[in-house]
Amino acid sequence: MEEGDKNRSKLKDEYEYHLKKLGVEDSFANLNVDTIYAVLNALPQIEGSEETARRLYAALIRSDRVFGDDELLRCEAYLKFKRSGLVLCRASYEPLSEAWYLSSRGISDKVAASYKLIELPRRMNSEKIQRLLGVSKLELKGEVYGEPRIHTLNPVFQTDYAKYKPMAYCYRLGKGTKEEARRFSQLTITLCESLTAKYNEAIADLADYDFIMDSPSHFYLQAPAKKDIDALKMDVNFSAAVSNVLCTLIDVGDVFPLFRELYGVSDASRQALILQMFEDPSILEQVKQEFDNTVDRRKEFLGVVAQLSGKSPSSIAKLVSGIDFRSFESVDSAPAMINCFRKLKIDVAAYNELSENSKIDLTEYYRSQITNVLYLKYKERYMLSRYNELKKKRLAEKKRLTRLFDHYRQIVVPIENSVYFDYEDAFVRQLSLHRNNPKINLIDLYHEHLEAWKAEDQTRRYVEAFLDEPENRSLVYFREFKALDQAYIEFLAMQEIEDDDSDGEELEENPHHDTSLELVEVELAALEPVASASQTAGKFSVLQKSTVSSSSKASVRTGERGEQLVYDLLKSNYPSVRWVSEYAKKARVNPEGRAGLGYDMEYVDEKGQRKFIEVKASKISDIAFYLSEPEMEFALKNNRDYAICFVADAETDKPRIMVLRDIIADGELDSGKFSVTVKKEYRLESRIVRQETVKKTQTEDDMTVSEAAIHDEGV
Repeated sequence: MEEGDKNRSKLKDEYEYHLKKLGVEDSFANLNVDTIYAVLNALPQIEGSEETARRLYAALIRSDRVFGDDELLRCEAYLKFKRSGLVLCRASYEPLSEAWYLSSRGISDKVAASYKLIELPRRMNSEKIQRLLGVSKLELKGEVYGEPRIHTLNPVFQTDYAKYKPMAYCYRLGKGTKEEARRFSQLTITLCESLTAKYNEAIADLADYDFIMDSPSHFYLQAPAKKDIDALKMDVNFSAAVSNVLCTLIDVGDVFPLFRELYGVSDASRQALILQMFEDPSILEQVKQEFDNTVDRRKEFLGVVAQLSGKSPSSIAKLVSGIDFRSFESVDSAPAMINCFRKLKIDVAAYNELSENSKIDLTEYYRSQITNVLYLKYKERYMLSRYNELKKKRLAEKKRLTRLFDHYRQIVVPIENSVYFDYEDAFVRQLSLHRNNPKINLIDLYHEHLEAWKAEDQTRRYVEAFLDEPENRSLVYFREFKALDQAYIEFLAMQEIEDDDSDGEELEENPHHDTSLELVEVELAALEPVASASQTAGKFSVLQKSTVSSSSKASVRTGERGEQLVYDLLKSNYPSVRWVSEYAKKARVNPEGRAGLGYDMEYVDEKGQRKFIEVKASKISDIAFYLSEPEMEFALKNNRDYAICFVADAETDKPRIMVLRDIIADGELDSGKFSVTVKKEYRLESRIVRQETVKKTQTEDDMTVSEAAIHDEGV
């Protein structure tokens, strides 16, 4: 036993000597191959050698030393290692034939755990690992299983990713092949909230930061729930995941930390990093030129479509005028593609099978149409169907009505990537609409029943708080007064309500508000989008909320007044407008109105697009208001279809309504426009420096409006 201990001690001393030498040398130039592989053969026999094995494997693969085939094949220790050697896999040493090297995070950790993976960092040279350590790269191909649930931040991420990708490729410019540039330029990533994958026969729910290849140019990436894109970018694990996806295109690990650092900062900081690194202001233009040179998308599109349809490319060219081939994946090109394919009687699957570079995915377009158009179009019919469905049911079923109303927002439609997919029909089939619904105005019905119930007992003072409970509102719709009485008694017994005259107040008419005259005199001041950042810089000064309260009773009354004015104005021009905020309930316009949505009103414009309005109001003419975190988050997600209606002088007999557009630029508050300190609430201040009265036609209305140029107040 003592002799064995002495031998092991001697072996350990020799092994530590060589390892120390390995750590000192900048390369393996002064070590012979026999010594290196003698150490590799000895490692499994030495207790506690795991950490040293990890360092040695990594040092060997990272070394600049060139090992020739003749040199290796003459080395007995190398041949012995390849025949019977062991390598460290997780917590134990395993035979080379059973070990694998995982080069990227493209395989779920849950699935990867079932394989014996050598303890080596990701993104190393897999060919060198195979040659020197005898461990093969794990080439496990997975596929998406089921329908991924798309992340709410995916649209904002797409905008940010499109700007990031050419900046990331700056690190490969002049180093990569033309094929690498082509694949890099076409690589797309879709963010998901949940994602399931299938590897051979194994099915696994992926975890946050896992990703899977859906096609050679498209990946799904599962991301955690975050309030906005900035929070995602600050998540180092998410930045690493995006970088890992890009690194799947190149078997070079040294760019990974550069990709990761670049993604985790703002667009302005990215540009500064690129300029500092390369000291060449034209490098981004060079990258864009490199991307443009990789493929002529229009030529390829015409060629594939001609092949499928039997028509000549010149005759097809007339059908593709609405397609933007520089932004081929944009939803704006989808209607023209659908029209072209339908006329030629071809479909997406056949096109994608033949196209090498420009795959078509219409699912994002269909999803946007459902969200921005159909949700508003069918909401009243859906609510009426649920009402008629429950009208003759038992009381317990009737109490579910308003919860079913809320369920409308969560309806998910299975989407097909086909030009023949009828997204409206697919959406309607999910709604279970009744064909012969009696024509009932549910809002009028609700208020008629509510007034009748309140009239039975004039002493009820806390009705608003009582009706915050969805089941109680449901009972009002069905005129279940007996059940309402019992629920109200239980409500009073359970609640400790302070006697506050402001509780349960309904929105009162402002003494200055004469709806027959006031709307005619309202001046609508619009901030039109301008051409460049230099022109728009300085619209607002944005300050973090300090000691000023934005929720006092006075400001609440002003807010109610402002929303009523904006609603009346929109209603006269857009019959589809819906007031959805909590004030709408007090104004007896929408009993389902509630706080926390991030916007106050929505309507469908002349082009059929869903638009969102946030209302801010002030007693004075100064442009100053607060945005809460939920409101800011919603604005970031819905930049293209979002505006703020600011009501100045809201308590006077001549209020002014100004439409503030483009306060969000490219998915974030533009640092060129704003000075931002983010905590719980944002205070925006500005002033009008130029005003011109014009007559608008064929837009929002026919009334006189004011165009205002807004500059930074300099606070």
